[in-house]
Amino acid sequence: MEIGSPHYEYEFHTFKASGGGGWATTPSDLYPAQNGGVVSFEEEIEQFTDNVPDREVFAGLGALPFGVAVTTLSTLPDPPSGTPVGTDGSLEISQSFRKDRADASLSFTITEAKLVGLDSSPAGDILSVDVGLLVEVEAYFVDPFNPFTSLLLEATLNGLGRANPGPGLCSPPCWALDTDGLPLAVSVGGLDQGYVEIGLTAPLTRQVEISDVPVGAEFTLVYYAYAWAVDTAQVDTGGSARFRDPLNPDSGTYFEFSGLTPTDNPVLAPEPGRPALLLAGAAILLALRSARRRRPHEPLLARRLAHLRSFPITRA
Repeated sequence: MEIGSPHYEYEFHTFKASGGGGWATTPSDLYPAQNGGVVSFEEEIEQFTDNVPDREVFAGLGALPFGVAVTTLSTLPDPPSGTPVGTDGSLEISQSFRKDRADASLSFTITEAKLVGLDSSPAGDILSVDVGLLVEVEAYFVDPFNPFTSLLLEATLNGLGRANPGPGLCSPPCWALDTDGLPLAVSVGGLDQGYVEIGLTAPLTRQVEISDVPVGAEFTLVYYAYAWAVDTAQVDTGGSARFRDPLNPDSGTYFEFSGLTPTDNPVLAPEPGRPALLLAGAAILLALRSARRRRPHEPLLARRLAHLRSFPITRA
């Protein structure tokens, strides 16, 4: 259902191999924000032969539905410094509500989520493909740094490369999958095969806990979706991550609520300055975005950052 006049923010980055190790990010010129209306945008930096855009953010009128999708960039071997190796995209939606009934409820449902990985190389490259999806939902009264409820869902698919020369199944498996918080399972291929698709087994609904909100009080919901896809081998490897099926415009995520009235958004916390960033990994982007708030998931973010700092630039 429509949720009023939500405030949208979205942004994209391109990851490039850095000569000193790690990744350098190239932010696009797209940091738009708007209240209400319709957001529907896709940025095509490079095109694969199937004409699938590298990254996409989609939100319909009143945030119904909405989603993000990204795919790895270059298909060149062993990327030198400055070669694109990946992308990310994020969409943040904020909407305020007044609670009218004691039994009011608020939830969001994810109808589509998919991770795709291709890593059939026998070279034994480690973590050549890294794709993932993350959703963070918070609600606060006045201070966005002090949310009264918080929820984090994340799924990652890491390409470990083929240790045995093949053909046949990978032994040990080619892929490491972590579906923490999301009901995902292999739908095509397998973790012991060079190609795998991980899909949502059923629509996922999560309730936003608002039982402690007094009747008559207003609060703000913030929904943040983040997707990343990085490929540092790039010969016969690649990946994508998405919260929306590009063939079905009705897929993605939507809100449902009862006993609430959408209201005008309060002034959001000011966005910090955007200095030129030399990043060791994609997770730090999420850390910078979450710095606006209390960052209740600091340990998980620290683990993601530590993992991506060890991500290789070229084949082992």
